[in-house]
Amino acid sequence: MRSVLAIFTLLLASTGQAQQCYYYWASDCFEIRDAASRDLVHHVLVSPEPKSFNAPSGQCDSAMNQQINIDDMGKALKRFNKVLGRIDGCKRLDSLTPRVFADSDDAFQSYNKMAAERSFKVVHPINRLPEPQ
Repeated sequence: MRSVLAIFTLLLASTGQAQQCYYYWASDCFEIRDAASRDLVHHVLVSPEPKSFNAPSGQCDSAMNQQINIDDMGKALKRFNKVLGRIDGCKRLDSLTPRVFADSDDAFQSYNKMAAERSFKVVHPINRLPEPQ
């Protein structure tokens, strides 16, 4: 009887476990300076770093959608569009959602690739972005 109770307790505990999830805000665009000579600049707008939040196991995307409200998404969109408005050839965004990851390695690899400076790439850090509640 004790083993059945122990197994039942473990099953209940495992179904309610939280998972560490990661996200960052990002968007990009290309400024074409001279199409004939293929002179272009890749502009990347990105939050300063990936951040973490807790979610039920396997539900990072849905938890982020529940924790970030429409007003917060509008605030992030406004901050990105302010920078995009100063870049020639880049259009303002109609919508913006954070990039969400269940694995820290995936999140940081994606972020580092996005935020890496290159000779044809300019990174624009966007600060004071909303966080999940």
